[in-house]
Amino acid sequence: MHYNRGGDGVVGSEDRHGGAERCKVFRIYVPMEQELLKKMEEQGRELVEIRHLINQMRNYFLWTLIGSIVLFILPLIGLAFAIPQFIATYSGAGA
Repeated sequence: MHYNRGGDGVVGSEDRHGGAERCKVFRIYVPMEQELLKKMEEQGRELVEIRHLINQMRNYFLWTLIGSIVLFILPLIGLAFAIPQFIATYSGAGA
């Protein structure tokens, strides 16, 4: 492992180090290809997990919407039919 003593700031300089790229954080030359492949595989797994969690959240919000419609909108529709009958019953009782 070669340490970067120059501080030239060039990422990807492959001249002296046989295809190894300089790691910006630690300023050392390491073979980045295996690390990048490992990180990409890890990110792929994380994306699959995120997709699964998003699908679960979407289903949760869908069923929450359906429950809200059932518990709020349908009783309002029922009241639209029940209130005129109550009014007709009370107005007919006083006559």
